[in-house]
Amino acid sequence: MRGIPILLLLGLCASGLRAAELETTAGQVHRGTIVAEDEGFVTFAMRQAGTTMQIKLPKRVVHRLRDTADGDWRIITPKPARKPPEPEPEPAIQEPEPDPLPPPTTEPFGWRGDHSGVFPDADPPLHWSATENRVWTLPLNEKSNASVVLATDRVFACEEPNTLICIDRATGAELWRRTNSIADAGATGEPHSTKWVGTYGWTTPTPVTYGHGVWASFGNGVVACYDLEGDRQWIKKVHVDGHAYMTAASPCLIDDLFVCYMARKDWVGTYYAFHATTGELAWEQVSRIQQGSLIPLQLDGRSYVLASCGTIFDAATGDKLKERWWGKKGRNWGPTAVWDRDARSVIFPVYDGTREGTKPMIAFALDPTGPTRELWRYDSDPEPHYGGRMYGSPVLHDGVFYGARKDGHLFALDASDGTELYTAELPGNGFCSLAVAGAYVYITGKQETTILRAGRTYDEVARFAHDLEKVRSSPVFAGTRMYIRDRSGVHCIGR
Repeated sequence: MRGIPILLLLGLCASGLRAAELETTAGQVHRGTIVAEDEGFVTFAMRQAGTTMQIKLPKRVVHRLRDTADGDWRIITPKPARKPPEPEPEPAIQEPEPDPLPPPTTEPFGWRGDHSGVFPDADPPLHWSATENRVWTLPLNEKSNASVVLATDRVFACEEPNTLICIDRATGAELWRRTNSIADAGATGEPHSTKWVGTYGWTTPTPVTYGHGVWASFGNGVVACYDLEGDRQWIKKVHVDGHAYMTAASPCLIDDLFVCYMARKDWVGTYYAFHATTGELAWEQVSRIQQGSLIPLQLDGRSYVLASCGTIFDAATGDKLKERWWGKKGRNWGPTAVWDRDARSVIFPVYDGTREGTKPMIAFALDPTGPTRELWRYDSDPEPHYGGRMYGSPVLHDGVFYGARKDGHLFALDASDGTELYTAELPGNGFCSLAVAGAYVYITGKQETTILRAGRTYDEVARFAHDLEKVRSSPVFAGTRMYIRDRSGVHCIGR
């Protein structure tokens, strides 16, 4: 079934359809109902994660089908011949137990790499297509909004509704996959409200990898840690009520803590910190709801976690040191705040909460325990309209702040004082965050990629159809390669 897209999420199964069973050529058996069948395809509806979903399968991947649960099987496509069994291996020499997971540092690989979206040493291609500069593609059955993360020789990706996948970084071969259901965590119950599951799903948070481990949190309230061979180190189920906008924020590692966020009702969320090596809960706090991801900070020898809702936590204790820097009016709608390390400031994309309200960028001095001091603000949408929202996160590089609105309006600012350097109109931007790879800014829109030379003037290097399917994750870069997850799978693009 690899590479078969989900066409539609349904709230209820259509009535009057026949109960049926379907077995794929890979040996997977699904129970549900036949919606339609023609010479080339079978459309099948089935329950998954509390939701009925409809998939359209080409008959070349369907081994057999029966129209009723107790009917006769119809052979559609013969299974491929199995290889003869391998000879029994010699008894393995008992190896010593592997070293325990090392305590994480402040340099893991998580959402957008180090959470900034800047990859200074990368040198990827300036153009690609379905046949040009494609190193490998791994088709996957289900979608995910999570970005991929890179270990030394591996790539980690997610798949709905709760699966973590490990991929060989050189070849694109799938090495292992692990589910993270509520039952896997030893708990009972169903996932919370699925009102927005079609947009967010349960796998929008991006995992984090460091050393010998990979950590992940899911919108069903499950948090887990694995080693690079797929052996689970620990798994937990935490409280999550759900909100209309679900759990989208990506977690972070800082010091010896894995910190994640779970949405709750009434416009609040819970922030959990677990000891990374043991899974023991270190602290939890309730604060404002957010969709932007968590940022690990180190200032003057102390560690902090910055939430894009405007809360900054003491990483060691969980104490809330500052909330809602911009006052009671306004919230972060989705983009992640940007930390300017050199200027010791933080820039928040702020939204006033109305459909067509103001959406300024506001910069503050980054002083977790001192008074709040606004440095500048810039409104990219002086005549407010719905398309003026930002969904993808901005990026800061070499003193220039780049942002792109949903309607494709790009703006570049001097990060020191908010002065507008230039604007440009690009194709609709969608959900992908901006990224800097080497000397270039990559802007992945709904259908096109635009590449600019980084700098204080507009210098467009390339613009082309990116050939990706409904991409909502953000690209990451290493060396001459770019890695990105779209609805259909994971792609490695490079020379």
